Amino acid sequence: MRVAVTGASGHLGRVLVPALMAAGHEVTPIGRVLHTGTRADALIHLAAPNWRDSMAILEMYAFTACVARWANTTGTRVINCGSWWQSAGPQAQALEYTRLKDWQGRLFPTTLVPFSIYGEQAREGRGFIPQLQAHLRGSVSLAGVSDEPRDWIHVSDVAAAFVAALEAPDGTYDVCTGRQLSPRALALACGLTHLPEYAENPSCAPRYAHDRLPDWHPQVRVLDYLRTEQAA
Repeated sequence: MRVAVTGASGHLGRVLVPALMAAGHEVTPIGRVLHTGTRADALIHLAAPNWRDSMAILEMYAFTACVARWANTTGTRVINCGSWWQSAGPQAQALEYTRLKDWQGRLFPTTLVPFSIYGEQAREGRGFIPQLQAHLRGSVSLAGVSDEPRDWIHVSDVAAAFVAALEAPDGTYDVCTGRQLSPRALALACGLTHLPEYAENPSCAPRYAHDRLPDWHPQVRVLDYLRTEQAA
């Protein structure tokens, strides 16, 4: 297929684009301008703003509206990227970022909802797992460790889900492992003690509101990943 990808340079897009190419698809990266002459068999809409940046969120509303108009004009299928915060409790669901994701889900018939993405290139220098890995290497101190559960999903598994979605029926699908561990549990499993506490803001907890994609299964377990990194 010819597959256009918004957010192709982001933490997920950098893994998804090579995965699409390895599967034999032709990939067209899309910046924040979607030209009316763009042609594709499908568009994967990964582009997303920083949840703290209100101006970027407004700009994403406008860009997503352009994607929807283009898709309606060309008849192109859009596979949208949602957020697990959409079903994660009142604090997360009240955010304007989450309302944006809810609106996107109403625009497009197919949405994948990834949970807490981690990996070698994903969210480099950000998120708890990169911080934990850097701490285990002795290069940083842990700023804080939360007790709230997370469903940690490796970026390669998320990319594989989006590739699989090209052949899946329309619908909304959770991209998750079904297993939940808090950052504190991960740190303890790595042999750390005397962990500083951290209160999540917004407070949120994983809730599975949708089925998984047919014929897709996560391959990477977060504890196996961390132990392999420790051994290296």
